[in-house]
Amino acid sequence: NWVTDNLYVDVDTGSFSNITTDESSAYNQEAGIHRFYSQASGSAGASVTLSEKMRITAAGLVGIGTAAPGTSLDIQGFSN
Repeated sequence: NWVTDNLYVDVDTGSFSNITTDESSAYNQEAGIHRFYSQASGSAGASVTLSEKMRITAAGLVGIGTAAPGTSLDIQGFSN
């Protein structure tokens, strides 16, 4: 299942494209895994390359900046 903002599926390419010139985001849930994606501003009609920002695994592990969290909360790029 996909929930998207400012995206449509281009029938010619089968990939996501921007509806308007603005940021885009998407949420995908499949097999108990929740994925959150975004893209910085893009042009209307342009193909979109989504970047995964956060994932919740089927085991309940949360990863921010990583698609493979190794602990309950795994934040990549974070330092104290």
